[in-house]
Amino acid sequence: MTEAGPDIQRFGNAILLQGAALRTVQFYFFIGVNKKKVEHRQDPTAYVHRILEELNEATRQEQRERHSDVAIRTIPEASLIDSSEAAEILGYTRRHVQRIARSLDGQRTGSGAGAWQFDRDVVVAYRRLCEGGAAA
Repeated sequence: MTEAGPDIQRFGNAILLQGAALRTVQFYFFIGVNKKKVEHRQDPTAYVHRILEELNEATRQEQRERHSDVAIRTIPEASLIDSSEAAEILGYTRRHVQRIARSLDGQRTGSGAGAWQFDRDVVVAYRRLCEGGAAA
């Protein structure tokens, strides 16, 4: 599938899950398997284990694709900051800022793995929201 569509699509007797729906199913399937293992001391069958592995791999693939997205919005040059400066403003590590880069409307710079640019105003607004204040 080349176009982004709804998270849940039905094709006859098959269901296509992506995005939040995929992550939700993977999470609850994992919880159910672990509950069965702990409460009933039953290991999952090879078939159940295969389903869980496929859900895990699909979730990992979805995350890789999501993190390779590039924001379209152009950030004014005067307000550009890098991951280190965003981390300082937010009180996070640089790595954590890279993990939440999409929430901060970050853009990859293309100058190396993990290189991001952010709009200072967006980062400051995010900090205010996290502190429980107004975004403006």
